[in-house]
Amino acid sequence: MMAQNALEALISDSPGLKQVAGDPAYEVQILYTQIDRAAHPDETPTFHSHRWNVNADRYFYPASTVKLPAAILALEKLEGLSVPGLDRESRMHTLGLETDDVSSIARYIREIFLVSSNAANNRLFDFVGPVELSDGLQHRGYAGVRIFHPLSVAREPGAITTNAIEFSDPSGNIIHRHPRKTFENRWLLKKAEPKGVAYLKGGVRIEEPKDFADLNGFPLEAQQRILRALIFPDSVPEADRFRLSEDSRKFLLREMSRWTSESGDPAYDPEHFGDAYTKELFFGFEAKRATDPDIRMFSKSGLAYGTLTDNAYFADFDSGIEFFLSATLLVNANGTFNDDVYEYDTIGIPFLRELGRAVHAFELTRQRKVSANLDALKFDYDGM
Repeated sequence: MMAQNALEALISDSPGLKQVAGDPAYEVQILYTQIDRAAHPDETPTFHSHRWNVNADRYFYPASTVKLPAAILALEKLEGLSVPGLDRESRMHTLGLETDDVSSIARYIREIFLVSSNAANNRLFDFVGPVELSDGLQHRGYAGVRIFHPLSVAREPGAITTNAIEFSDPSGNIIHRHPRKTFENRWLLKKAEPKGVAYLKGGVRIEEPKDFADLNGFPLEAQQRILRALIFPDSVPEADRFRLSEDSRKFLLREMSRWTSESGDPAYDPEHFGDAYTKELFFGFEAKRATDPDIRMFSKSGLAYGTLTDNAYFADFDSGIEFFLSATLLVNANGTFNDDVYEYDTIGIPFLRELGRAVHAFELTRQRKVSANLDALKFDYDGM
């Protein structure tokens, strides 16, 4: 049974995992992909996936997981512009905001992966736009992706507007202008997607299910496929790959696997942002411990509306093992949205932590002909 459906066996063997994963109220979906390598020198990977309730038609709110494609496509678009002197470190000034926002694409990406900054994501959303984040990804084969609104900001129904941006060189000379744009919102679901029994709006309780049809959608299989295309570009059809230089690809991998304590700019208070702040699978919200193996998670998680999702590639340098693990679940016992009463700490995060550790423990025992050489995923995190 383990060889046929590892997830079923792992969940069955763990009372904690079984209690949550087996309860339809938690809407659990899990996608676990084993990786086996061919012999040296090419070490071509092959993939074998195990699923638990994975269904693109079963909607869940993706929250901050949408920031991964925003980061990828921002770098892709930047390179595609081919403007002399314009790169990811260029000064980026977003216009039309209540407060002055000046940074760079590189810093925004770092903030996204370290502490899941919504503001940083929204600036990349302004630059990339909903067409590429929705239609563009679907045309590349990432079915069901609809990323068409910024995060944690008030939105009016109807058209979507992205802010103008000015990029400048170190001397302050503007080298590229990105105009303000308005898009007709054609990405709403055609049918209602009701959840729960009630929701709060402006402090007022509305006694009816919350409709998620006007919010982003990012199915679990598409999430893992995008991550796989980033880590193993040659494993997906050429049309599905991202048009990134190797330097940009490695930059993304370094930033998405960096611990918060390894960041000097920006620097974060370890009392509020532990090393594993956005690494729910395996680590939960705790700091990385000295007793843990040398594991790097190349991942992006999301948490909102009672839904927790984490999409990760694991590289265990101590044991030479690697795997993909993506999971989502809903923890909203009272069925009310926007009341901030969710079981994140008591059910959601412990479940993801236990799931990651159970899969990792199984990977340590799984027979493989070739131990993965993970040297290409070892990065120098000093100096930034």
